[in-house]
Amino acid sequence: LYITATFEGASTTNQVYYENPLPSGVNSATPASVYVWSDTSSLGQVTDQYSQAVLASPAGRYSCLTWRIPLKTVCNPVTSYYLPNAGTTSNCVCRAGGSCPTSDLSVAGTGLIVGITI
Repeated sequence: LYITATFEGASTTNQVYYENPLPSGVNSATPASVYVWSDTSSLGQVTDQYSQAVLASPAGRYSCLTWRIPLKTVCNPVTSYYLPNAGTTSNCVCRAGGSCPTSDLSVAGTGLIVGITI
């Protein structure tokens, strides 16, 4: 699943953008997050299931941000979150230790709830 958020690119305001690694001297950024699950049980409680750090830039620098989420191995938003290069096959990291298996949401007929926070 690819999810792209586009930004207006107005000439008078700042826009968010993604840069990896963060530029030198930048220690923090605002998270832009996507929630993908088969129900809404944890929507509103979980904001960092799939996150990317975004920065404010002069207007017009970037106009979109895309997340790539493999539906065969979705991190369970209650028990885990996605971390690039986490060292696991799915890159899911357990929130409270222990086991946090992924879920296959690619099965035909599975409804998806998607939420985006920027």
